[in-house]
Formats: sequence, structure tokens, C-alpha cells
Amino acid sequence: MARAVSKDRRVKETLLAIQNHLYLIGSELALSGKDRRLLKREITQKEVDWLTSLSTDFEASLNLEPKFIIYGETFISSILDVARAVSRRAERRVAEMKSKGMLTHPRILEYLNRLSDVLYLLARYEDKKAGMKPKHPIY
Repeated sequence: MARAVSKDRRVKETLLAIQNHLYLIGSELALSGKDRRLLKREITQKEVDWLTSLSTDFEASLNLEPKFIIYGETFISSILDVARAVSRRAERRVAEMKSKGMLTHPRILEYLNRLSDVLYLLARYEDKKAGMKPKHPIY
């Protein structure tokens, strides 16, 4: 949904690449043991490094304050914030798999961890492009 709604070419291309990576991750998680030989490709350090680099680039361009924010400034950022929450949930489930010895490829967990950071930054980037300043909780 975020890719369909965003008007920014870089965001759209980033999300398309992420969607392709998530297909790889889904395949890896579905196959175990000897079935792994059926995989044509796996998530590698290259994809993890790509997300890390994206994070660094967006973070530098956004110059965010180290404060909590209230989400929901724009429709697109709200969609990206929901995607971030879903990616965090997926990360927790994969971490459970790892603790049970069911995860044979540690790059998946690293990728999911970086993914939530990138989705957060993409949401803030979309807000900034829309001229919205983050609102912070009052406490």
C-alpha cells in the first residue's frame, strides 16, 4: 500500500526492493533442512548492508531529534508506521524461531531488524516532504 500511495520515486523503488527481499525471506522461512537446496537465492549480507546504508542516508538527511513522536501526520507516513509495526512483529516471531533452533539463516533476523528502522525513516521522510513537523508526546 505504501508503494502505491507514495509519490516519491526513491521511496517507491526502495519499497519494491524490500518487497522482493521479503519474498526471499518468506521462501527461506518456509523451507528447512534439506529443502533449503530448493532455494534459488537467499538474503545475504549485501541486502543487510543496503538497508544499513539506506538508514544512514535517510537519517543524515532528516536530522531527527532524539525524542519520541506521535504518529499519523500524513496518510503515507501512517501506512509506513503500520508496516514498521508489522515488521517488528515479524522480527519477534523470527527471534522465537531462532531461540527454538528453527532459524538456519541469521541474516534474516538482521534484515528484519534493519527493515523496521528504514520504514520508520521513510515515514519521517514522507512527513518532512509534506512539510509536517513531528509532534511529541506531552508528559
